[in-house]
Amino acid sequence: MAADSGVGLRYVKEGTPLYNLCGNWCILLKKALYCIYPKNIVEFIVFDFTTDSIKVERREKETSIKEQILSGEIVKNSNLTFAS
Repeated sequence: MAADSGVGLRYVKEGTPLYNLCGNWCILLKKALYCIYPKNIVEFIVFDFTTDSIKVERREKETSIKEQILSGEIVKNSNLTFAS
């Protein structure tokens, strides 16, 4: 677990990309300001390197639920492959 973060690293999966954010001066210093790890489609972990110690926190994207109703008709002996 990252110190004082409450965020363990057991969720990290091989092949999942990490996103590094930096400004123009960071390229010269070869240092990222933030590193973002998408845990799933809603949660992500932010590693903050802007201070002397690394801050790690779990965040969530804003989500909304939209309810929709769909209807259709199943026709006997029809082929859904060619449905438009």
